[in-house]
Amino acid sequence: MEEKDAGPEEKSIGEVNSGLFCFDKHSLFETLKDVGSENAQREYYLTDVIGILQRRKQPVAAFCVDDPMEVAGVNTAAELERVADYLERKPR
Repeated sequence: MEEKDAGPEEKSIGEVNSGLFCFDKHSLFETLKDVGSENAQREYYLTDVIGILQRRKQPVAAFCVDDPMEVAGVNTAAELERVADYLERKPR
């Protein structure tokens, strides 16, 4: 769920979606046609596929990482610097 669409209950959850997905391509393409844009931004959210698959009783699983930096997003120069610093310090 996007933050703009989240209510107080959703915002209190301490987990976030890193935006990394792995789908069976046939299930994904079959499901995409049912994704709507009824949300605050009037956008089509790929994350809606998860709920649709669950309602269809299709298998859905999540993977939790111990270190959130392993799935950190990079959208700004500051974020790039933070991730680069992390990678330089991380033991190999």
